[in-house]
Amino acid sequence: MPNMLPDVRWMLDHHDTIEVSTRVLYKEAQTLDYIGSSVRLPEESTHKRVNTPAESTAEVLWEKLNDFVEYMMWEIDYKDSLTSTIKTLPEELHAMRLAMEKLRMPGSTTWKLEDEPAMFHENMLISCYTKLELLRALNKGIEYLREKVVNPKSTHFMKAKLPKNWVTELDTEVKICYEAILHVARSYINLIKEKGEATIKAQIRWGETGEILKKMLSDADVALYAREYVDSALQAWEGVLKVKLK
Repeated sequence: MPNMLPDVRWMLDHHDTIEVSTRVLYKEAQTLDYIGSSVRLPEESTHKRVNTPAESTAEVLWEKLNDFVEYMMWEIDYKDSLTSTIKTLPEELHAMRLAMEKLRMPGSTTWKLEDEPAMFHENMLISCYTKLELLRALNKGIEYLREKVVNPKSTHFMKAKLPKNWVTELDTEVKICYEAILHVARSYINLIKEKGEATIKAQIRWGETGEILKKMLSDADVALYAREYVDSALQAWEGVLKVKLK
């Protein structure tokens, strides 16, 4: 695994930041059932929570979404906190989308096969699915806002606090970010189909390590490995494409 194992602190933080609010948004619960403050942590679990890099990137967005659910459920304005959340949520989402757009692979490259980048790694899946989970929850949050806050009959206090077209603009940003993730997956699928097997074969035979591997792996073995790698990578990336926003 590329990351440390989650501990008790991680599980409690994950529950109170993500599980509680998503259960409400997906209408699996009627109340926000926090438990973190009621559980006594063992001494070894008092250190900073153990996040994957993808989780750390999404942490602020989850916290802001959780704040929004509290505002909608409890109808309490925590002074300047709502103003900060209104400003931060679309900014963080926009930054996430730009970061994903930079990960798209070009349609073709002039690199040598042995210099082509890794076409698949578990960190790629972790990054995509972490963001997709967040975007699906944000989409539910937007539905909740439209139903409980901004509809013409609503008397919710947040209705007067939200800037004009804020919900519509957030909805657009969520959809664009979702498409950016799918574009990354498609770009790697296309690259794997075009150069996958040839790249693996070239990289296995490259350099001093490649020379040593010649004594261990025949050309037939390498060809078999390359085909299996490509098949597995394609199935993994195509799994990302199957995740729906709604």
